[in-house]
Amino acid sequence: MQDKATAEDLVQNIFFSLWKNARNCKVKEIKPYLFGAARKQMAKEFRRSKFNADQHAYLRQLYVTHNTEEYLEAEETRKRILTIIQGLPRKCRHVFEMSRFGALTNREIAGKLGISVFTVENHIKKALSHLRQAIELLIFFAFWFK
Repeated sequence: MQDKATAEDLVQNIFFSLWKNARNCKVKEIKPYLFGAARKQMAKEFRRSKFNADQHAYLRQLYVTHNTEEYLEAEETRKRILTIIQGLPRKCRHVFEMSRFGALTNREIAGKLGISVFTVENHIKKALSHLRQAIELLIFFAFWFK
């Protein structure tokens, strides 16, 4: 976690929950339980907050390129990926874009489009599979024709 205060809150929530449910708790080993609870709380927090401004800035900094050649290659790759995404079926593309570019949860997408969460998940799986295959093909050709 990048934010110490949030991490402390998550730990406090874990211990509070453990104390509150002490009578019903059937924990045999405390260490694995605490690690599992911490992992679940962190995942829950990441889903809740998505990305804050600091995380966006950090991610942008990771993708800074240092020379023109790297920039051109990155831009060409980005354009190819966007072209691949444009080649998806309309509904599948729309769901994928809402998920990845709109930062919406599967439940939010399902609500907005009036479809089931299961259908949203299937569209995303289909899009990711299509992207994976297309990118593998790009890598293959890039390797052999460079």
